[in-house]
Amino acid sequence: MRKFTTRLLTVVAVGSVAFTACNKENDPTATEITSADVQMVNNDVVVDAEFENAEAFALQNMSSSNNNFRVTEGGPKVEDWVIQAGSISFVLNFEGVMIEESEFAGKIAVVASFESLQEAVAGKLSLVTDFQDYTVDGVVLNGTRTRTFTAVEGEGSVYDVTLEDGSITFADGSTASRSAAWTLTAGTLLDSETPRTLVGTAEGVNKAGVSYKTTVDSETPVASTLACDIAEKMFWLPTSGQKSIEADGKTLTVDFGEGTCDKLAVVSLVVGDSTITKEISLDRWSK
Repeated sequence: MRKFTTRLLTVVAVGSVAFTACNKENDPTATEITSADVQMVNNDVVVDAEFENAEAFALQNMSSSNNNFRVTEGGPKVEDWVIQAGSISFVLNFEGVMIEESEFAGKIAVVASFESLQEAVAGKLSLVTDFQDYTVDGVVLNGTRTRTFTAVEGEGSVYDVTLEDGSITFADGSTASRSAAWTLTAGTLLDSETPRTLVGTAEGVNKAGVSYKTTVDSETPVASTLACDIAEKMFWLPTSGQKSIEADGKTLTVDFGEGTCDKLAVVSLVVGDSTITKEISLDRWSK
């Protein structure tokens, strides 16, 4: 068994599974899924999950009305709380926070805008989270993520989500960049069963200095659930859907399954008339 690791995500090759990949053409010299490909998948998947997890912190802490207060025991401290007609702003300070054996640092500045508090509770709001050296186990995230309500869908809501000036600094000092434009569909804040789905694109330069583009089509939206987050400590890692990652002449397809909280995915690469596949186990921690 061969094991590849990064500071953010551990991936273990456990076999291969029959899988039909997308038909995008690859560089004819690309004949295998390399360790660099696996690392690229690692970073792409977990970085989205980390930004999603941080936004969940922001939503959970909107219920606070005090400065220097922790809404959840051991969680971030709420600072600079200001409430006005149509908005709430505050800063989450993660200095010294330890959650599930993971060490946090840095801050997230949050601004929520809405027409009424009742609508805000129902999810009809705009949420801006500004990452200020937000750190998880030595990996530093910066950038501004904006989530804007656009419509009601069933018992949930639809949002436009953008990430601007996203950057990741890894524990070894290497860096990556990321910008994104997603359509997010989600239930209410406390809805543990309704999947949160993402459709759209992200792009940037990975830690190897290679430009990449990630695409999630509406036919196969990437989904995660609060139930898996709670039960299996998934930290918003996907449980279903697919994404494609184009970089350096290759198009890798990543399939997250059918909704089971198992932290498994299948990476595939089309080579001529054949498809190479590798099943991987996703784990946020690299302890």
